[in-house]
Amino acid sequence: FQPASPFVKTSLGRVVNGVISAAVNMRANLMVIQLPIMLDRRRQLSATGVFSRIASNEFVRRPQGRFHDIRLPDPSMSFLIKLVRLVWASPNTLIGLLIGLLAYVFGTRAQLRHGCLEFYGGLVTRALDHIPPGSRTAAMTLGHTILGRDRAVLDRVRAHEHVHVRQCERWGPFFLPAYLGCSLILWLRRRDPYLDNPFEVEAYAISDPRIEST
Repeated sequence: FQPASPFVKTSLGRVVNGVISAAVNMRANLMVIQLPIMLDRRRQLSATGVFSRIASNEFVRRPQGRFHDIRLPDPSMSFLIKLVRLVWASPNTLIGLLIGLLAYVFGTRAQLRHGCLEFYGGLVTRALDHIPPGSRTAAMTLGHTILGRDRAVLDRVRAHEHVHVRQCERWGPFFLPAYLGCSLILWLRRRDPYLDNPFEVEAYAISDPRIEST
C-alpha cells in the first residue's frame, strides 16, 4: 500500500465536495417544489377540522401511541351513502309525506330542518292527540318526515326524533314492523310498550326531551 499523492487527495476532495453540494441543492429544490403542495394539504386538513381534532385528542391512539392515519372523506362516496340511506328509508318517508301533505291541505304547516320535512299543527296535532289511543304524542318520525304538535315541541324533541331518523336509515322498510313488533311483545309481557321499546331506549339514551326541557 502506497499513500495517495497530494494531487489524488485534492481530486477526491473536490469530487466529494461536489457530490455533497449537488445533494444539498437537490434537497433544496425538492423542498421548494413540495412546499406549495404541503401548504395546500394543510389548508385542506384545516378546513375539515382535523388539526383541531388532533389538538383535542379526539383521534384514537394505536398501542404504539401513534395517531390513526388521517384520510379525508371522499365527497362522491359521502353523497352515494346519503343517497342509499334516503332510498332505503323512503317507504317510511312516503307514509309520513302522505299524512303530512294531506294535513297540509287543511291548514297544517310545514318546514325543512336538518334534512327532514317537518309537519306541525292542524290535523297533525289532532292525530297525535290519539296516537297511541288514550295518550298525547309530542312527535312521530317516519323516515325523513317528522310529525309534531307545534314548532316549540319540534325544537325540543328534534334531537330525539333524529335518532329515529337514523334508525329508519338502518332498518329501512323493516323499521315500522320491528318497532311495532317490539311494542307488542313488551305489552304481552306486561311491560311498557313505549319506554321499554329498544328503539326508544336508544333514542332516550342519546336525547331525553323530558330532562332537557326542565
